[in-house]
Amino acid sequence: MVSSIYIPRTGSVSDIIDTDNVVPDGEDKDTTQLIIDLLTDPDRNKPLGTGFQSNYDMQVDGPDGTQIIKPVGAEEYLTQQGYRHVYFARDAGEVARDLNKDNIALLKTQMSNVGIMDASKTIGLAVDEEFIKGIKQLMEFSMNTGGKISWLGALSAVRSDYNARKAMTTGSPKIEKEEIDELLNDTLTKAKARKGGALSTEERNYISSRVTGIVGQFNRTSANLGQGTPAEFGYVAAREGSTRVIEGDLTVSTPSTMAQETFTPGTAAQEPDVEGLQEDISGVVDEVFEGREDLEKQSQAAGQIGARAANTINSLTSLSRRAVNR
Repeated sequence: MVSSIYIPRTGSVSDIIDTDNVVPDGEDKDTTQLIIDLLTDPDRNKPLGTGFQSNYDMQVDGPDGTQIIKPVGAEEYLTQQGYRHVYFARDAGEVARDLNKDNIALLKTQMSNVGIMDASKTIGLAVDEEFIKGIKQLMEFSMNTGGKISWLGALSAVRSDYNARKAMTTGSPKIEKEEIDELLNDTLTKAKARKGGALSTEERNYISSRVTGIVGQFNRTSANLGQGTPAEFGYVAAREGSTRVIEGDLTVSTPSTMAQETFTPGTAAQEPDVEGLQEDISGVVDEVFEGREDLEKQSQAAGQIGARAANTINSLTSLSRRAVNR
């Protein structure tokens, strides 16, 4: 049996998504929300997307053969303009309620992993607002691109684009030699400005060694960063128990199992500590000059104390040499 996803009435046979043992259940449909959608939609005959109208004026042949202007509905007009799929606001809810649990699990997984819906704002496999909003967004995408692909085709296109961009950006960030040279030159320039003169050979060698070592550690750490995992919705259908005879009175029984919904939250990819790298490299200049600057400050402070002491001694000496009037 070929495994495929059930295509709702607004889908297309060309937009099949592979899955396992999926058939339309079509039972226990909740029509309450559908009625609410219809009653509260201010213009339910206006297609989704940007710049569409509820009705269009078309020239048609009148009874006497002359051309007359006749208003026609958006679906009829857009179909004549080459749209294979025309979606309205109500369609998102209708389509969502046509899907069974297997469909919903697969679609929620795919939609959340490309950012069409937020996995943290939807409840299990329920046909909730977040899920319907995601389908509506895909329908708008279809309408805004000429109605040539269905909403399922739109999802496929979005996923392909997402995977292509992800493949280009996925990989461990690494600082290459040219960038290392730029970081080193920048650090040496800052060190020279702080010193107020040319750096000694020892100072240049120390700074070069420290910057190279810090960048090397950054590259090694970045190479082991986790890439993150996508969120995943799942569904296991209920199964009836069975008993089969192997030989004589020997039988094997398989217990019944209840239907089970599962959800595995996604994990974020680890990001390289770029801010920490910048702080570490900036700290190299401090390592070179802070100790020396502290000694200079202490020396200056000692000099000031010595100067004050000398002044005090001179003052006392002067006082001791004054004649005393008797």
